Amino acid sequence: MKARTKKGFTLVEVIIACTLLAVVLLGLGQSIIVAQRQTAALEQEFAILCGCEEVMGNLLKLPFESLLKQNGTKFALKLSHDEKQEVSGRIEVGEDLNGNGKIEKEAPYYEGSGDAVYIKLFFRERLILRRIVCRFYGATTQ
Repeated sequence: MKARTKKGFTLVEVIIACTLLAVVLLGLGQSIIVAQRQTAALEQEFAILCGCEEVMGNLLKLPFESLLKQNGTKFALKLSHDEKQEVSGRIEVGEDLNGNGKIEKEAPYYEGSGDAVYIKLFFRERLILRRIVCRFYGATTQ
């Protein structure tokens, strides 16, 4: 009698190979989904930051005297091309530069004779951007 030569795979080997392939593909698919979610979140954060930079730029164009009047003002950010988000954007302007509850009128907080205010931009009640804006009275040229 002739000995049979083994050709191909047994059913058990095929099932084990398919199971391993399924586990690897599910893990890879989950990684892709997580990466897409993180990318979308980062794109939204970037859009928020760019929008706040634009709002700050517009605030810095205003006369210094009108900056304190902007305290509590709401602002809108365009997060995508088709929607306009108008919630939770808020401007805070104040004179307490170091946050200790006192308005310091001497150096190092005010160098020379001038005025200074802080501007903070919040979006969804989270601080996104902060600037200190100073106005100095320089020597006039004659």
